[in-house]
Amino acid sequence: MSKRNTTKKKERMRYMSKAEIDKITDKAIAEATTKSFIYMLAIPTMVVRDKFAGLMRKEVNGLSREERFVDMCLDVYESIYQDYVELSDLTELLKKETGIDFKQIESNYKKGS
Repeated sequence: MSKRNTTKKKERMRYMSKAEIDKITDKAIAEATTKSFIYMLAIPTMVVRDKFAGLMRKEVNGLSREERFVDMCLDVYESIYQDYVELSDLTELLKKETGIDFKQIESNYKKGS
């Protein structure tokens, strides 16, 4: 019985300056902020598109329209979080069906940042 080499190959250490780390951090923050901005717009837009009629009544089953709206938004978010649908799928569908171009909105948002 041969003995296998079970030692893992060491990864090469790379040293980075504080400026390089700050640049990477700033880029990650900017990307997360932009993605959050698109989530903030796309999810409620999808809810209004799909559930507008259900939001017209002021109260249903003891829940205000605002409570129902939040629940509906959380349902869409959960679908994305559970990987049932991608955010890009929502934004493409909304562009096709409503004309809202989230890539353009994102581009404009990045310019303004």
